[in-house]
Amino acid sequence: MVARRDVLVIDDGQPRNQPSPASHGFFSRDGASPAELRAAGRAQLEPYGVELAEDTVLRAEREAPASSSPPGRERDTGRAG
Repeated sequence: MVARRDVLVIDDGQPRNQPSPASHGFFSRDGASPAELRAAGRAQLEPYGVELAEDTVLRAEREAPASSSPPGRERDTGRAG
């Protein structure tokens, strides 16, 4: 299965719950470490053809669609670096 849109997930690898040894109250993942939760999320994205980037977003803004992109297929990126 492939996503109907191009999707880019940007992750700097620093979980918001990093100080916690485990997640709590997260359906089906209660007690999972931040690293386990991240790995499970990444694995679930694989069948959809989602692009994963290890980076930090400093700013994001919408760009005008390129004339070569079919409607609905443009991708907004605000990549750092």
